[in-house]
Amino acid sequence: MTSSHDKNIKNLSQSLSDDQPGQREVIVRINGVLPDKRRLGNQQTSERYAEILQSGMETNTSCSIFIRDTKQNTLDSDFHILFDLGEGVIGSVEKGLSDLGMEKYLSERGHNQSNLHSTPAIGSPLLLSSPSSNTENPALQSRDIRLFDALLISHSHEDHINDLSKLILRQNSIADHAPMNKIRAYCTRTCKEYIMKDLLSRTSLTRNNIEECIDFQVVTPNEFFNVGPFSIIAFQAYHGIESSDDAVIYVVNILNRKIIVGWDFLSLPEANESILWNPDLLILGTETYNQHPETGMISITEAYDLVRRWNAKECYIVHYSGLKDIDERSNQWFRGPVKPMSSAELQSTIDSHLKISGAQGKFRIIVAEEGMIWTRQGNENLQPTTSDKVESEIGSSIEIESLERYVLKVENDDKIGKLRLVIEDNINRYDMVFENPKLEKGKDNNYTLYALGEKGMLAKGPDLVLELVKDLSVLKIYVTKGRKAIFHDDILLGKNEMNRFEQYLILNFE
Repeated sequence: MTSSHDKNIKNLSQSLSDDQPGQREVIVRINGVLPDKRRLGNQQTSERYAEILQSGMETNTSCSIFIRDTKQNTLDSDFHILFDLGEGVIGSVEKGLSDLGMEKYLSERGHNQSNLHSTPAIGSPLLLSSPSSNTENPALQSRDIRLFDALLISHSHEDHINDLSKLILRQNSIADHAPMNKIRAYCTRTCKEYIMKDLLSRTSLTRNNIEECIDFQVVTPNEFFNVGPFSIIAFQAYHGIESSDDAVIYVVNILNRKIIVGWDFLSLPEANESILWNPDLLILGTETYNQHPETGMISITEAYDLVRRWNAKECYIVHYSGLKDIDERSNQWFRGPVKPMSSAELQSTIDSHLKISGAQGKFRIIVAEEGMIWTRQGNENLQPTTSDKVESEIGSSIEIESLERYVLKVENDDKIGKLRLVIEDNINRYDMVFENPKLEKGKDNNYTLYALGEKGMLAKGPDLVLELVKDLSVLKIYVTKGRKAIFHDDILLGKNEMNRFEQYLILNFE
């Protein structure tokens, strides 16, 4: 019987390997970066608060992920998922749609696009059906507007759902004049219950108002689900003792890209770290620089570890306040930050850490700002690489990133007949040297590399058998000393990484 873990890995591998048309691109927009304003202090105690006042950007943490077809401009060519809807997000999203020229979401405005940067237009934020059929009434048509195709909610705290009531009121305002199009919202069952209680307690909305406007889709942690062309899995997040148990983070897969939307968590008790491995973009919420578990969130110092453990080459930091870092002032021996920093100060501190730790260049951690854009073409790393191109790029060493949890480095010194193999995962690092490597090609066109243990003055090191199974895109590695296994695992490779490694073996060992 296939386990749920194996099914998740299979789904992940398929979503990361699907060959998609080359004209599509993935766009991530940071709609807001702030926590609850009450956690920011005041202008006298916090440079971060003063910076926010000066910038005028006061939107709670949120992001959008778009898939856009750069060659087509039809109603079915684009898709927009919005993550969280705290205070100010509606206005920020509207501005982002205008800046990006997302015609699908702006076409219903008619001639009223000049008001885009001021107050939100009245109308539906989401059209699940076709555009409004009220073509006989242009005034109604210009009021019926989609902002996104799906809303994913991480948890029910006010700074992540505050603007939801505004959307419902906008929805109700056109209910008497046009067909109702529900907002499709994804969250856990517990989160849904908290949202209902929150809306009923702090607004004039009734249960019928809410249920007529929102189509809740219940998310089950640790199970993949599809939202339009996106494949998504949620992991339960622990957000502190005083917080509700409804929080999750989302791992989003689209066009061979993996994006982790992970804010407001202190730990991920049931997360499968193989699925978290090697994201194209990691978005982390960090309340403080130093560790303060009482905030219910990780710190930037803990984010350093996650970036390394998950092999996240690019990470955006959001939700920072830094206010609790003031507590360290009472410790005269403490040498870290002891105040809330501005964005520039925080970025400088992060850059210094990466430089000192030797991670500069390998990992990129950016203090995100409202309106920041990240984009990648959907066909990158998907098209087959020609042998001539691969051969010209390969030398005596190679670094390979697996689809799950490993980074491998292989160095061949044919002058002295030695091979160095480094295997890193989120916990361990194996650094081994072997002698007299020999490559054999099987009848099935698979390759097996054999190497003997390095001879020392008092002992001999372990032996290596490395088998590349092409039809499975798997690299099988056996490192043994006598009957003892030093390392034994099957490592799943992407198509291009498999081709690169095959060419490396041929050029260096045949």
